[in-house]
Amino acid sequence: MEFNGQTAPLFESASDRSFMKSLKEFIKSEKEQLCCPDEGPDEQRYTIYSTAFDKIIDYATAYKPILTAIKKEYDDSIASVKNDQHQAQLARGKLKAMLAQPTSFMYYRRRADQLQERIATIQRNTADLQSEIKRLRESRNKLQNSQQQETLELAAPAGPIPGLTLSESLNPESLDKHLEHLERKRNELLNKKQSRYVPVQVRNELDVKIKAVLNQRDELSVENDKLLLRFVKLFESGDYETAALHATTSPHGVLRNIDVLEKFKAYQEAVHPVLLFFWFLMISVPPGKPLPDKLSMEGVRCALQHGYVELVTFGVSQHRLTYTEELGDLLGSHGHDDLRVVDTCLALSQIMYSACSVSRKTALSMCKRGLTGAALEFIYNNKEFTIEDCVFVLRELPSVALLQDFTQPCDGTPALMSVGFICRYLLNSDLEDLAFHLLEQIQAGGQGVLEKTVLEDDMCSVESWGEIAARCEQTGRLPLAQDITSILLLQDGVVRLSPGLDDAKLMEHSPIRTPFRAPSEPPSDPRQNLLQSPVRTPSEPRQNTLQSPVRTPLEPRQNPIQSPVRTLFRAPSEPPSDPHQNPLQNPLQSPVRTLFRAPSEPSSDPHQNLLQSPVRTPFRAPSEPHSEPRQNPIQSPQQSDTLL
Repeated sequence: MEFNGQTAPLFESASDRSFMKSLKEFIKSEKEQLCCPDEGPDEQRYTIYSTAFDKIIDYATAYKPILTAIKKEYDDSIASVKNDQHQAQLARGKLKAMLAQPTSFMYYRRRADQLQERIATIQRNTADLQSEIKRLRESRNKLQNSQQQETLELAAPAGPIPGLTLSESLNPESLDKHLEHLERKRNELLNKKQSRYVPVQVRNELDVKIKAVLNQRDELSVENDKLLLRFVKLFESGDYETAALHATTSPHGVLRNIDVLEKFKAYQEAVHPVLLFFWFLMISVPPGKPLPDKLSMEGVRCALQHGYVELVTFGVSQHRLTYTEELGDLLGSHGHDDLRVVDTCLALSQIMYSACSVSRKTALSMCKRGLTGAALEFIYNNKEFTIEDCVFVLRELPSVALLQDFTQPCDGTPALMSVGFICRYLLNSDLEDLAFHLLEQIQAGGQGVLEKTVLEDDMCSVESWGEIAARCEQTGRLPLAQDITSILLLQDGVVRLSPGLDDAKLMEHSPIRTPFRAPSEPPSDPRQNLLQSPVRTPSEPRQNTLQSPVRTPLEPRQNPIQSPVRTLFRAPSEPPSDPHQNPLQNPLQSPVRTLFRAPSEPSSDPHQNLLQSPVRTPFRAPSEPHSEPRQNPIQSPQQSDTLL
C-alpha cells in the first residue's frame, strides 16, 4: 500500500501479523486434511475459504459491514453458479431421456406383442384341457352307470334279511309289509332329522353367539358395578344433586328404580334429595318410555308432600309418567289450602282417569272442579256410563244441586235417572237426608211440580213411590208424605187397602175392585166386594215377577189413567207393623213392579237387588242386554200380586 509516496506495510501491528499467520496455517491444515486439489473448482475449498473470511470479518470489527457485504455478494455469485450447474444437469438429463424415448417405446411394443402371443397360447391350451376334462367326465359317468346296472342285475342277497325269517324273506307279502315298515321308519327318521336335529355348523354358531352374549353380560355387569360404586360414593359424600343426576342419566336406566328412590327418601335436606332425583328423572327419561308405575307413584307422592305440584304437572303434560288409576286417586285425594293447587290436582287426576278409561271417576273429578255441565255432557256422550256410575258419583259427592242436574232433562235429552229411583236408593243408604232435601225442594216448587215429577217418573213404579211416602211419614215429614199419597190416589186403578183384610191375595191383571164406593152407591161388605174378584188360593204357586216384560227407553210411557194397575199401598195414618223394621225394601234389591205389602204383612224378601231387575232406565249396564218393549199390564199374565 502506497502512502505519501511510500509503500506502507499491509499489517503494521504484531497482532495483525500473528492473526494472518494463524489464518494461513488454518487454511493450509484444512486443505491437507480434506485433500483438496490444488487447481480447479472444489466445494470443500470453497467452504474452507468461506470460514476463513468469516474469521477475518470477526477480527476486523471496524470493516465488518463492508466485509460482510463483500462476502454476501461473493456467496450470491457462488450460489448463482451452482444453480446454473444444477439447471444444466437437469437439462442434460431431459435431453438424454428424449433421445432414448423412441428406443424405449420400441422395446415396450415388442414386449407387448410377446405377451399377447403368450396369452393366446395359454387360452388355446386351457380350451384343450377343458374339452379333455369334459370328455373324461362323460366317459367316467358312462362307466359308473354301466357298473351300477351290472351290479343291480347281478346283485343277490348275500344273507337273510334282518328281521325276517327265511320263509318270510321268500314270501312277497311279507316282503311288502317289511318294505312298508322300513319306509315308515325311514320317514320317521327324516322327520326327526328335520325337527329335532340341526347341522353342526348351527350348533357352532349358537355357541359363538352364547359366548358373545355372556361376554357382553359380564362387561355390562362390570359397568353396572362401576356405576353403582360411583353413585354410592357420591351419596355417602353428601353430594345428593350429583348423585341424583348420575342415577337418572345412567345407561339403560340401571339406577332408575324404586330402590334408589327409597334411598333418597331416607335423608332430609333443605331441598329433599328425592325431589332432585325425581326432577332429574323427569328430564332424562327418554321420549315414549315413561317411568314405571311404582316409580311414578312414589315420585308423585313425594312431590305432593313437599308442595312441588309444578313438577307433577310437567311429568303429566310431557307424558313422563305412567298413567294409572291409583295415580289418579293419589292426585284427586291431595288436599291443600290453596284452591288453585287442588284444582290443578283434580285436573291432573281427570287426565289420568280419562287415559285409563275410568268413566265414573272422570265425571267425579269434573264435578269436584265445578264443571257440572261438562260432566253431564261427558256422561251423555259416554255410552258405557251406567246408573251404577251415577250413583257412585252421588255417593262420593253428595249434593242437592248435582242431584237436580242428574234428575232433570238436558236439551231434549231425558234425565240420567228419575227422582223416584234415586230417592228410593238414597233412602236405603246413609244419604237419606239428601233425598229428603231433593223432595222438599220439589215440593217447594208447588203441587203441580211434585205431581208432574211423580206422574212422569218412568223409572220408579207407583208402589215404589208409596214406599217413599211411607218413609217420609216415618221420619216425621207428614206434609210431604200426604202430598205424595194424594197424587198416587188420583191415579186410576190405585186402591187403598183397609188394614183389616188378611188372608186374601189379588192378581194384578184382575179387573179393578176398589173398596171405595160412590156417594149414590149403597154400602156393601168390602170383604165381599173384594172376594168377587178372581183370587189365587195360598196353594197356588206364586208367579215370577221378574218374567214380566219391561218397556225399553225408546217406547213412550203409557197413560197411568188408562193402565188398570192394581197398586195397593198403606195410608199415612196406618202404623207400620214393626217400628224397628224399615218399611222400604232395598231399592237396589227389590224386584220390578212388586206391589208392596200391607202393614200387617211381613216383607217377603228385603235382599233382592233392583239394579239386577229389568228396570226401564235411560242407561243399561255394560253386561245387560237390551230389554223387550214394555207391554200393557192388563195383557201381562205374569204380574206380581199383593198379600192382603
